[in-house]
Amino acid sequence: RYSHGLLLLQLISLCLYLFISFLKEQSDKKYIIMSLPYVDQDLEIPGMRDTVNSMLEVEMEKGTANESEYLKDFPLPLAFNFNSAPLVQRAHQQLQEGSYKKGDFDAYRYDVPTPSLEAKNDLQAWKACVQNAYAQYTHQMNRIDNLQLMMDFGGQKWMKHVEQLAHLKKVLEDKLDTLRTSIEDINWERQTEQQAAGKELYEMELRWGELILANHQLETLCSQMEQHKEQNEQ
Repeated sequence: RYSHGLLLLQLISLCLYLFISFLKEQSDKKYIIMSLPYVDQDLEIPGMRDTVNSMLEVEMEKGTANESEYLKDFPLPLAFNFNSAPLVQRAHQQLQEGSYKKGDFDAYRYDVPTPSLEAKNDLQAWKACVQNAYAQYTHQMNRIDNLQLMMDFGGQKWMKHVEQLAHLKKVLEDKLDTLRTSIEDINWERQTEQQAAGKELYEMELRWGELILANHQLETLCSQMEQHKEQNEQ
């Protein structure tokens, strides 16, 4: 009986060695799965969700309290880099300070003023006013011509533009569908892998429990045999 118990102990030790070697082999891979969200049901344990939320709040309190400094260590995108545009930078600074004031509509370029009372008899002043009026008239005629051209050909141009936008929309929608399909495939692959890993972990956990139980039974048996041997020697 004593040799049979020793053989069983050696067998259990061999199984434990193989089990530990397997775990070490898995840990030597390039990645280690720290959690299995498709398998783990820890949040379903009563009180576990509150515990996790409280731990998250503690971690968030260690971060930056001021929201304006949350992204201070990250560079701004090029579209928001105002260092190369002093006017935009000054306007952005005024917006942040709350001192920005939008100017009134400037209609001076549309005015056709007459000479002042002091220059009403000045020929050069009247020539300048006439030239300004002619410039205003020419500008308005150009606008009328542009509006007429827009009425004649603007519809076709906008239809072409709408067609281009529709094509661009279709291209972007196709890319979005492809990305969603890829995400769904990745999620299905993760779910399949994690469910397989969860099943394997469950079987290994059961096997580990069986080995622990067998080890405990073996220790009890060895202890009983030692006591029996001592009693026989006495």
